[in-house]
Amino acid sequence: MSYTPSMEDTQPRSPFQDKPLKPTIKPEGDAPAPGGTGCGMIGLIGVVLLVFGVLIVVLAGAAGWTTGQREAQTLIASTRQASVQEQVQRIPGDVANGNTVLLRTRLEWLATTAPDYADLPNLVLTGTAVYLNTLPTAAVTPSPTEPAVQPTVVTPEATSEVVVTPAATDSGSQYDVASLFEQAQTAMNSAQWEDAYELLDVVIAVDPTYQTANVRRMINQALQNRALELYNAGQPAAANILVGRAEEFGQIDSSLDYERYAAELYLTARAAVGIGSPTAIAALERVMSLGFGGRYYEEAQQLLYNQYVIMGDAYYAQTNYCSAANQYQLAMGIFSSGTANGKYSNAQNLCQNAVPTVDPNWALTPGAIAPVGVVTTPGF
Repeated sequence: MSYTPSMEDTQPRSPFQDKPLKPTIKPEGDAPAPGGTGCGMIGLIGVVLLVFGVLIVVLAGAAGWTTGQREAQTLIASTRQASVQEQVQRIPGDVANGNTVLLRTRLEWLATTAPDYADLPNLVLTGTAVYLNTLPTAAVTPSPTEPAVQPTVVTPEATSEVVVTPAATDSGSQYDVASLFEQAQTAMNSAQWEDAYELLDVVIAVDPTYQTANVRRMINQALQNRALELYNAGQPAAANILVGRAEEFGQIDSSLDYERYAAELYLTARAAVGIGSPTAIAALERVMSLGFGGRYYEEAQQLLYNQYVIMGDAYYAQTNYCSAANQYQLAMGIFSSGTANGKYSNAQNLCQNAVPTVDPNWALTPGAIAPVGVVTTPGF
């Protein structure tokens, strides 16, 4: 029996025809699953980098602020040193000119601004010597002698001048602090208050620890007594300065504190009057409120009267006669007789008999002309 191949036997056959293909490799198998450890690590690294960046910025800012502070402090110190040197350089000129006012002002500024300045005690002593040289001295008349007799040694008479005696001390200073203190006591006993606190200033400058309690008590008393003299002499501004200094060394008397308060009100009022300030009247009224018979009452009263008259004249010049009459009347309330009386009568007469003025633009005012057909009644 012979085998005859069929058509199917002659066709090519696929080796996978009987077994279907099943994929064994997933295309996405190499990528990590969402939410896996890869994303967390990247996020952690980002946070660390961000923290480091913030730290770098903060540290850089702190370093810049510190550098700026150092530069500012250096600039302040340089400016202060330049100001001190400028004042020190001007002192020889004040000494040569004998200008004790400017010299003292510069020394007080140095004592306040640069108390640790090395040459300050010597400058204070120089200023004291300049001041003492300006004090008057008594003339010495030599005694007459015979031609053939040996000239007689004349002893100068005692004067009121305070002499600062140089002497060697344990601290190395050329000034005898004990002698200066004794001279200050002598000045206090003779009511030479200004000499007393000048000498005590030198004692403090040379040896701040010398009899501290007594020195502070004496300078406080001397300053207060001198301030009272200045108040009585009509120098309230200078007196107020001394009262302020006295407070630095102890308590001040209550009556002197009141004197300073009254002087401050008076000086404020005078300044307002001098510059034509509208607050002058209120300031003068505050001075008068201190009571009749006060140190500045009469002057404040006269100044207030003058202010009312001046304001009345200003209104009168503007043809505002009614306001002028009011100001003159206020002045008459202070003094019953004076220039305000005649001015008041004239201004009051013009105020009462003044011709009413008509605004030339009255027709342009809305509602000034009634519409056609509308009758207006005066007073409505």
